Amino acid sequence: MRKKIILGVSGGPDSMYLLEKYRKSLFHKPIVVHINYDKRESAYRDQKIVEEYCNKHKIKLYTFFPEDISKLATNFQAAARKYRFLMFKKVAEKEKTKLVALGHHKDDFIETALMQFKRSPSLPFYGIKSRNEIYGMEIVRPLLNKYKDELIDYLEKKEIKYGIDETNNQLIYERNRVRSRMSSKSKTEKDDIYKHFAELNKSKEKANKEFEIEYKAWKKSGYERKFFVESDNKERLIHELLNQIGVSSRLTKIDSIVRNIDANNSRKYRVGQGLSIGVEKGKIVVKDNNENWS
Repeated sequence: MRKKIILGVSGGPDSMYLLEKYRKSLFHKPIVVHINYDKRESAYRDQKIVEEYCNKHKIKLYTFFPEDISKLATNFQAAARKYRFLMFKKVAEKEKTKLVALGHHKDDFIETALMQFKRSPSLPFYGIKSRNEIYGMEIVRPLLNKYKDELIDYLEKKEIKYGIDETNNQLIYERNRVRSRMSSKSKTEKDDIYKHFAELNKSKEKANKEFEIEYKAWKKSGYERKFFVESDNKERLIHELLNQIGVSSRLTKIDSIVRNIDANNSRKYRVGQGLSIGVEKGKIVVKDNNENWS
């Protein structure tokens, strides 16, 4: 029996390649989630691309239309990400699976690694992980070994429709600026950058595995403050806790959160996406901003 897997499909070349890959899989049965934010002119074009493909191949499709996701966070990018993962979780629970596949590729890895390195030259991992957990779901990214051009070439040869997001050219976003700079690089130059970060990540594998064991033990304790205070990896523990609930936080804010928890005061820190973190009854807790704290 083929195992159900949720696919996040926008209609872009990366996600359409992902959809084609899993459609042909002997081991997985794809179930598609498409979200139309209606924030650009081509949104309904992309929706139609996904619908036509799924109808043609008889693939179950869930389409969502968020009304006002700006309430979920202070900026659209963060709000969209939270909404997206909440919808993945909703569909995953309905379909009784925890497996979700996303179409991040090698260019995405490089762009993310460069942005991360600019912010901090001492992170435990750079780029995008091929597998991690968010909202209790197992997130897999099977295209990290392929460049976007390779995906497009394949789709063109197979005459599979895809859409290009015109907002990728808007330089108001940091990722788009990095993407614009990388577009002039040759494949050899991009390979060198990728290898640099891959080797950097490999050099930290032992420490990362030890941390994974520590984090699982902390999670099993119910995120006890006592466990946290005794750890030598406080910043990483907070970063991973936030990451697993779909929140991305800058290291500067994490430093402030750690100092707050160490001091065991009653202050709560807002971490974005409508959530706050603090200490409650000896546990480190993340709650909705509107919830009461005891």
